[in-house]
Amino acid sequence: MTHATTLSGRLARAALALAGTAALVAGVLVPIGGAETAAEAATDLKGTLVLDPGTYNKTTKKYSGTIFRMLQPGGTDRYLVNADSSAPDKTYQLLKPGTDGGLQLGRYQRVPSKPFDANLNSLAKRITQPQKFFGTYWSPNTAPTDAQSGLPTPAPSLKLSGNKLTGDFSAWTPGWNGIYFNQGSPKPGDDKYPGYTSPLSGTYNKSTHKFKIRWRSLIVGGPFNNFTGEWTLEGVLADNTIGLKTAKKSVSVKRGKTAKVKATASNWTEKNLKKTKISISAPKNLRLKKKTASVSATKRGANKTVNLKLSVGKKAKKGKHKVQLIWKAGGKSISRTVTVRVR
Repeated sequence: MTHATTLSGRLARAALALAGTAALVAGVLVPIGGAETAAEAATDLKGTLVLDPGTYNKTTKKYSGTIFRMLQPGGTDRYLVNADSSAPDKTYQLLKPGTDGGLQLGRYQRVPSKPFDANLNSLAKRITQPQKFFGTYWSPNTAPTDAQSGLPTPAPSLKLSGNKLTGDFSAWTPGWNGIYFNQGSPKPGDDKYPGYTSPLSGTYNKSTHKFKIRWRSLIVGGPFNNFTGEWTLEGVLADNTIGLKTAKKSVSVKRGKTAKVKATASNWTEKNLKKTKISISAPKNLRLKKKTASVSATKRGANKTVNLKLSVGKKAKKGKHKVQLIWKAGGKSISRTVTVRVR
């Protein structure tokens, strides 16, 4: 990760990675969730923070999802304009989840062996997809050694107390134009919260697995020295406790037709869904045309509605048949039984 740390001919190109709106009171980033009401033992969260893409609602005129903004030096409400932003307000950068679906807790998501292309666009795409900023694409990564300072950084972590989140994202480092900017919180080294850097704060719903996290991080050195990144991550936590639940225990179908089975797949990322098929174990007299069912997700998030199609043969025996759905992924196997009644 040794790259030039100076820019020639690209003085006003800005911004690295995602952020979002942050509540400001007298110039201070207000932690999500407010003050603690009761002392609770904090627990470590595990899994992948599956990111919602950054969006703008034309009706409410509000931004949500995963977004980034950059504060100008010395300002608490003066943001840098990104001419390449797709948002109506060009001070917002709307981000999209990467190939891993988002940020992995307890693990590093490093840059590829070739971190930048010939035009110095970032090629890292595991956490978020590269985004354009003044002609150059950037994206974040995490690694055990901070690429900017050379100091050690722990893997991203979150602690949950009640519904409130705290954590350590010190490894969060975007790459842009052949260089790196640490945008973590706390910062690596002795000065954990320089300038407008704020501790990471957020909320988490144990029932829906939805989270919202935000923080600020001062840029130290380089062409954006003393600018401050302002970040918001929203989405759901896929905690790797995978599940499969059928909507109905039985379905009815005519011979020669297709039985449609809906199921809920819990805590699966889009990447897992695309690579997974459900094996079907059924009696021979059902005369199924296929032994696997392709997975088609209709909802994003921790829980996804999965559509399965079972093609019954024209000579299938009438009556009830027990069909076993077997889903394998990540070294785990889940099986569910559905009764198919042929009429």
